[in-house]
Amino acid sequence: MFWIHGGGYSAGSSIEQICYDGFNLAKLDDVVVVSVNHRLNAFGYLDMSDFGEKYKNSVNVGMADLVEALRWVRDNIAAFGGDPENVTIFGQSGGGGKVTILGQIPEAEGLFHKMIVMSGVIPAGDFNSDCSAKELVLEILSNLRIDEKDVEKLEKVPVPQFIWAVNQAVIKFRKEGKRVGWTPKPNDYYVCDPLEGDFTGFSKKIPTIVGTVISEFGFPKDYGVRAELSKEDRVRFVKEYYGEEGGEKILEAFRKVYPNTNEVYATDLETMFLPATVDYVKKKAAEAEAPVYNYMFAKVFDVYQGRSAWHCSDIPYFFHNAELIPLCHQKNYEFLDRVMSASFVNFARTGNPNADGLPEWKPCKEGSMQTMVFDDTCYAVENMQDELLPLVKEYKPPFHFEPPVATDDDEESGNAWVF
Repeated sequence: MFWIHGGGYSAGSSIEQICYDGFNLAKLDDVVVVSVNHRLNAFGYLDMSDFGEKYKNSVNVGMADLVEALRWVRDNIAAFGGDPENVTIFGQSGGGGKVTILGQIPEAEGLFHKMIVMSGVIPAGDFNSDCSAKELVLEILSNLRIDEKDVEKLEKVPVPQFIWAVNQAVIKFRKEGKRVGWTPKPNDYYVCDPLEGDFTGFSKKIPTIVGTVISEFGFPKDYGVRAELSKEDRVRFVKEYYGEEGGEKILEAFRKVYPNTNEVYATDLETMFLPATVDYVKKKAAEAEAPVYNYMFAKVFDVYQGRSAWHCSDIPYFFHNAELIPLCHQKNYEFLDRVMSASFVNFARTGNPNADGLPEWKPCKEGSMQTMVFDDTCYAVENMQDELLPLVKEYKPPFHFEPPVATDDDEESGNAWVF
């Protein structure tokens, strides 16, 4: 099981969180766990293709690192007790995005055999820059007093100076109202985003799990007191959030697919990851030769008087690490830890995620999107988003990542670096 950490394409590391620790999966579930670091931000995704043939894939070298790491696994993992013919790549958020992209890189064909995407189907363009690639590189060169004709000198700039020069460029563009983002880009190496083009032939043959959590970045600011509201006040809260018409429709649809969840959490439903995830699952299920499974992590945590599952909150359970995270020590956490990790491990072994303690988890088919809902009571729902998601998209205020305002402190602290 080959883990790819989150953090978009700009931040994070393989040891960033304790829940990334693969010890329990290895000891308790008898799998070999590999986690990797790879080039990020300007090191991994600075597009210098305008400056010559040698830089034609500079915008994707972060992904090339992952391909090379998978080659290492193929050539060496048997020495650690692993099977190079049964490699599962799994990642969350940006790591999940990298899983989807690896399925679109022909050089990665044959290096992995199953895919798990956790909150990681990222709409194309979400991390694009407002300035052109050449404009950004020229600004970095200018900060380093390097002429455009001497662009190769950039390769030998010491890392601290390079970071400083990129920070200065990011700050300049941000002050002009332009975002600088780091992201892979399609070219001869990376075929295309499968939601904008076609799945590769080899990707269609790979069993896949794709899932999200109920809230991701969708929770409102005043979530603190909601769980204590009476039923009438909860209904009023939802209608105040979505409007009378939208609230009524969303409450009806929400109760159908989340019968065990307090309806006040209908205000937490998100539209950042879920729409693209649903599109990805439906498209791949219709076109793929291998099974495609979908899940939703819908637990409400006993924090802040009740908070529905947010971005990253599913990771400890799938890693069999809920015992390491005090926040997880709530009702049924041992059950969820056992069945969620078992589903991933069983899938990695056989391509089938069904596990003891879960109802039957069916693969998705064209016209039938089956979703396993992981909660204190787990259950399966067919086409759970067909009615609810369009309503949330219509009535919920959109959420956007906004970089913080640049300050003079950014120049030395590096705060601009990860954006």
